[in-house]
Amino acid sequence: MSSLVTASPPGSPKKATSKASFVFSDGAGMRAAIDQAVRTGEPVVFTARSIGTQRDGAQVAEFAVEWSFRKRA
Repeated sequence: MSSLVTASPPGSPKKATSKASFVFSDGAGMRAAIDQAVRTGEPVVFTARSIGTQRDGAQVAEFAVEWSFRKRA
């Protein structure tokens, strides 16, 4: 399996005024994309989104990273 980041456009950050935590919550979707690439032998593109929030719940950023997964020959 090979993986490559194919795009990482800038997010829409706001100024964090306290400690922020970033969460990626679609591990199952990413796993499905990897499994599909292995099963079909075709490249599969998956966009992973990470959301940053402060302790008070205010969203300060969202980032999208586009991955391409391909089965190695």
